[in-house]
Amino acid sequence: MILFVVSGLTYVLGAIGLEMIGGLRVDVHGSDDLVYLLIVTCEEFLEMLGIVIFIYALLSYMGEHLKELRIVIELSEENEKASPEGLASFTDINSISRR
Repeated sequence: MILFVVSGLTYVLGAIGLEMIGGLRVDVHGSDDLVYLLIVTCEEFLEMLGIVIFIYALLSYMGEHLKELRIVIELSEENEKASPEGLASFTDINSISRR
């Protein structure tokens, strides 16, 4: 549960906190400044890190609380006739149960 809070705080720190600092830097020195580019890079990094932590927290939660996870792909007759070679190219077609 704590990872969800950490991910949110990390994302918001990047999105709002460094955005404000970057805005102040642009007002004073303009956008062609190396320090501003570093601030923007850190801002984007924190946003992406927050998303990665959130995905990790979500997968950890699912691993602890879900007993089973099923993903079912149902193919319609229309799609099957249109391009049978393009269906689930990364998965063995025979392993997909058809109803």
